[in-house]
Amino acid sequence: MKKIAVSFFILLLVAGACLNMKDKKIKEEVLLPDGYRGCSYIVYDISNTPKLEMKDDTIIYKLNEHGALATSSPQHFGWDNEKSSPNFERHYYYASKNGHKKEIPLDNIQSEGNGSSSKEGTAELIFRSFYLGSEDEFKKFEEASNGLGCLNYDDVVRKLNEK
Repeated sequence: MKKIAVSFFILLLVAGACLNMKDKKIKEEVLLPDGYRGCSYIVYDISNTPKLEMKDDTIIYKLNEHGALATSSPQHFGWDNEKSSPNFERHYYYASKNGHKKEIPLDNIQSEGNGSSSKEGTAELIFRSFYLGSEDEFKKFEEASNGLGCLNYDDVVRKLNEK
């Protein structure tokens, strides 16, 4: 009887751990320069660039003044494994040079998604992109970009290389 009770207890622990992992949330903070508007890119798997920072169980993305970040971390950084996407609790902030943060309302984040892009003779870029601005601003931008929106390879490369 004691073996059955111990086995049942272990089974409950394992089941609880599995359920807990399924509901695991990854926290993310995306930090943008004060007043920035336009396309933003987080580009993964770029050699000789810093890894993403993890602070208090939160992944920190510090985008440059052009709204871009290159990292050597993989796109699945923070996931349990490459094939199991967790729930995300993502917050966007304007960050001043002195470290003050002001949260950006989510209705100012347009067309967020993961993608990849390349040109003949170039390496494929794996990235997350989004547009920071109102829905009307994004519609005008998308029309002007011939429907490419924030999926323009040349724009990604330009924003990563601007100093």
